Amino acid sequence: MSSRRKLHREVRQGKAVYVPLPDRSQSVHSPPGRSQFTHQPSPRAQPRLTGKAGLRLARLLMLGSFVAIAGLLWLSLEYLINPDVAFLLDRGGILERSPSRAAQADQPLRLSKIQAALQAEGFSTGQPIVLKTDFTFRRNLGSAGNIAIPVLKQNSTQSCQEPCRSIYQLRVYRALQLPLAIRIFQGDPYFRLTQTITTQGPSEHDLRALEKNPLISLGSDQSLPLTQSEIYDQAPQPGVWLRLVGLQTQGSSVSTYGQVYYFNPFREQLALMLNWASPPGEVPQWQQVTGNQEPELVLNQLVGLEPQYQVYQIQSSNGAAAQLRPILLNEPALNAPGYADALALARSGLWTPAQKMLSQVKQENAQRWSLSAQGQLDLIQLHARVTQAQAAQPSASGVQRVMGYLINGSWSAGLDVLQSDRTLHTELQEMLLSDSGRLGSRIDTVLKVMPGEPDAVVWGALLRRSRGSKERAIAWAQQQAKGSVATLTRVEKFIQLTEVNLAEQPSISRPVLSKPLASPSASGQSSTNPSSINPSSTNPPSASPPSSNQSAPLPQTTPGGVENPGDNGTPSFPIQ
Repeated sequence: MSSRRKLHREVRQGKAVYVPLPDRSQSVHSPPGRSQFTHQPSPRAQPRLTGKAGLRLARLLMLGSFVAIAGLLWLSLEYLINPDVAFLLDRGGILERSPSRAAQADQPLRLSKIQAALQAEGFSTGQPIVLKTDFTFRRNLGSAGNIAIPVLKQNSTQSCQEPCRSIYQLRVYRALQLPLAIRIFQGDPYFRLTQTITTQGPSEHDLRALEKNPLISLGSDQSLPLTQSEIYDQAPQPGVWLRLVGLQTQGSSVSTYGQVYYFNPFREQLALMLNWASPPGEVPQWQQVTGNQEPELVLNQLVGLEPQYQVYQIQSSNGAAAQLRPILLNEPALNAPGYADALALARSGLWTPAQKMLSQVKQENAQRWSLSAQGQLDLIQLHARVTQAQAAQPSASGVQRVMGYLINGSWSAGLDVLQSDRTLHTELQEMLLSDSGRLGSRIDTVLKVMPGEPDAVVWGALLRRSRGSKERAIAWAQQQAKGSVATLTRVEKFIQLTEVNLAEQPSISRPVLSKPLASPSASGQSSTNPSSINPSSTNPPSASPPSSNQSAPLPQTTPGGVENPGDNGTPSFPIQ
């Protein structure tokens, strides 16, 4: 056997080694079918056996290609069916610009471009008002979805001491309706004009009807300017409530007027809901009045010592406000004995008797009592408490307290003041002489509803004695007393108590209570607030526009509001 054997070169674990070839003579003794040496694969064949990472990479590439193709198909579909997406893609130069879309007149613009375009037309713009907010994943989660821009122009009228800017239009813009995947990548949003409302304030004729104030001069037919736009921070949902406000100067008093708009978030439209005016210089406020789930819009229209509240309830449709319906006292909400008489007392301003009578009707008809009936009762209760608060003012003079009780229909309380303070008899004579018919109308109404009411008969006799002879007053009292000796004795007692020598009295040139009628407060504070009632105050009112927080709240324990007697609703002026 030769000691010299041939060597074979092999690569093992990355190293070249030389191993001896097996002896041919021994191959005969090897087991059949078994290789004489182990075959090692070549280096080039090894990656093919370990290619799992490559397979995963291929799958990812296929998935990415599928997503890209699906995204392009989705973007192409949005481009075809959504004009806002098409505009944004054209604007950004991502796709080929569409000449037909680029030539449209209602081309969306950024907010700065909108304001610049309006200024180029000679207008100025007010603060944009956000009407609806859209959700995004950007830094600011809420972005403006719909906005309203007040368009202002110069206005020179008698109500403006110098040229002022008034609201000429309200323009509503909608942000581009983009899919969230696109919206989160856009920069400053684009807005498209969707609605233009030309606002028109009331004329002085319309203002007189809106305020129900006969003291307002007839004036001209020229529209008065609307100078402020304010949004209600606390208002019924959903949607946004907006008011426009203007000022009207009458001597030393300033009254307010305006309009109320509602933005329907489902239709994305702004609608006029109410024209309003307030002699005390207040603005309508949302307050919980009748106890319903939704608050009511309350407007103070007080003139002098006569409380007048307008209360409007929301009528909804498809989840949004459809209109504002005023609570009226013209028709009884329930067919029951005494109900119509109670409303007749309320329409004449006899709030306390009306409240007592209607509360009695409610007790007798508890099973049939409705929400409409409760609204009318709440309306009357509010005015009764307001007038009671006026008469109970510590700073009020004796004759002012008497007038407050008479306005309220508290005849007995007025006689108690008259009997306890004999120094006010001369002022009482002046008050009765200066009555324009309000007191006489109240007396006639209460005697029609409650014939022979003793205290009302006494006041009716005193009113007639101030304007005629004692015999005439006694004769009238005999007709109204229905044979009651006690009532006639009471009439003669008070006539004798208040007897004055009219021949020695100078002519009455100015009624004592005319001052509050001529100068209602315009500072935004209601004289119906029990803490602020002072009919003798002569401080000049402020001419600044009232803010949303200036109106005095209603008595918290009293729900309700009022409609002027015989009124069927607030007259409206035209909107172009």
